[in-house]
Amino acid sequence: VVAESELNHEIYGQNAFFVSPERWRTGLENSIASTVEDCLVNTTKRQQVLQSATEILSKYTWSAHTDRFFKLMREITQK
Repeated sequence: VVAESELNHEIYGQNAFFVSPERWRTGLENSIASTVEDCLVNTTKRQQVLQSATEILSKYTWSAHTDRFFKLMREITQK
């Protein structure tokens, strides 16, 4: 369950349960609870999320982050 935002859509694609800001107007707790309930009942979507988890998480390891960071720093300092 993640907040609906451009960044989260970029990271997760359709492989997450999103809590949209429009639903927050009825109360954040209710929005989150409703989305968690959807997670529990929507077994097809839940399986899709679980199957994509390894691929998504592999993009955000410490080593992947530091490799990208150092590559960017090398590019900046060579200019």
